[in-house]
Amino acid sequence: MNQRKEGKSKGLRRTPRWTLSETFLKRIAVLTMLVDHAAVIFLERTLDAGTGVMLAGSQDALYYTDRVLRAVGRQAFPIFAFCIAEGFFHTRSRGRYLARLAGVSVLSQLPFVLMNNAGPVGSGLPVSLNTMATLSLGLLLVWLVELLLKPEEGGLAGTEGFFRAALAVAAVAGAYRLAQMLRIDYGGMGVTAVLLFYLLHGMPRLAPVAVWLWLGCGDAHEWFALPGCLLLYLYDGTRGTEGMSPEKKRREKYFFYFFYPMHLLILWGIRRAIWGY
Repeated sequence: MNQRKEGKSKGLRRTPRWTLSETFLKRIAVLTMLVDHAAVIFLERTLDAGTGVMLAGSQDALYYTDRVLRAVGRQAFPIFAFCIAEGFFHTRSRGRYLARLAGVSVLSQLPFVLMNNAGPVGSGLPVSLNTMATLSLGLLLVWLVELLLKPEEGGLAGTEGFFRAALAVAAVAGAYRLAQMLRIDYGGMGVTAVLLFYLLHGMPRLAPVAVWLWLGCGDAHEWFALPGCLLLYLYDGTRGTEGMSPEKKRREKYFFYFFYPMHLLILWGIRRAIWGY
């Protein structure tokens, strides 16, 4: 957390005394994601030896513990979705940005499958794709919509603009449908949440609550994401790496990419060491 400094940065930013940089927001998202996945691996995908049901359902105390931890974990996705939209505006190369996300998504799929095992490897494997795939598809959709609408060039003017808007709507519908067919994590609502942050980029008062309502309408458990969405009002428009050495900036940058697959592997490894799967 850092005190606000004056500047001309764009995006969601407010003027309270205390503000949050993008890096600090990502750290909050990482911590809440870790809590969420720990609940999944140790409470929802670990079976009680006596009854064969998941631990979260074997006792009231474990069930309510799981519900609380999963509610904490709901803060992560809207923050990450917001950062993806912000990154689209500020990255030097959108192609490399998308390639990095897609590459990490591929690396993360096996750890994601292992996390969701509820028994020996090979039993009950999910066919869904991981959250990095959701963010990758969201970024691709944002890029496609911008290419179609050409907002900087007045692309919506005239008859051509009408057809461009129609194509953009078709692209959004197609991406939503694809996400649903692939059973991608957070589904079509998650993919389009990234787009919603992009479309409302110049409306800092509206964007966080709009995304919260959007996600909540798709899954009632996402109503617990309200604190994470409210934190976005504290965003100060900075990366939070100003003043760092180039080497430290690179470490900070790639930490957020590789934390996702690595923490899934580590949590799964702990469970495997204890329960054998």
